Amino acid sequence: MDTRDAFDISLSEVDSAFEALELARATSGEDSLAYTEACERYRITILRWKSIYALLAANGARTMMPNVGKGRRLLVLRRGHEPIAESIFVIARVRGFVSTLESCADAVRGQIVSDAQLTVLDGDCHLASKLKAIELINRYCPQCRVAVLSSTLSPFAEWPGVDAVIDRGASPKQMLECFCQLIDSSRFDVSAVLAPPPPDIGLWSA
Repeated sequence: MDTRDAFDISLSEVDSAFEALELARATSGEDSLAYTEACERYRITILRWKSIYALLAANGARTMMPNVGKGRRLLVLRRGHEPIAESIFVIARVRGFVSTLESCADAVRGQIVSDAQLTVLDGDCHLASKLKAIELINRYCPQCRVAVLSSTLSPFAEWPGVDAVIDRGASPKQMLECFCQLIDSSRFDVSAVLAPPPPDIGLWSA
């Protein structure tokens, strides 16, 4: 197996580890042993992927997977260590998005948000920090769209400045498709998140 094949396999493993992490959280909770073990497996998977990525980059090989993002600018905000947010950042970056990972506290620092077309936040943890970040983005960078990953609609469906609520359990492929749709659409009807979406879009449906 050459390095390129190993890279493709390792990235597929990142996808699988991401899905297993979310499944453990949804079924057992973040205080469970199952979730802790899933976090550790995810961490090891990411380390393996990074090591192979470094080998490809050192050899000047093509390290990009199919270019889904096509240069679309994505900002992922987190507070502290957030496995889901970090997964989204990694997966988006290697699939063609200009992806940046920053803390909520730096939401409006310098050009971070003003350069982004879409900001993504995990709404199932550190709720107060996420709502504050959304408020700041809406105030200072209203041109930047905002998507929240959440296992429920409340309280984000009607929160000012939120363009879409995306099912936290959606697959990485579905999430990336949602990101592209949000960035490309000239006007996104927030009420659309309340209606059942097409099955391959991944928006949270009531």
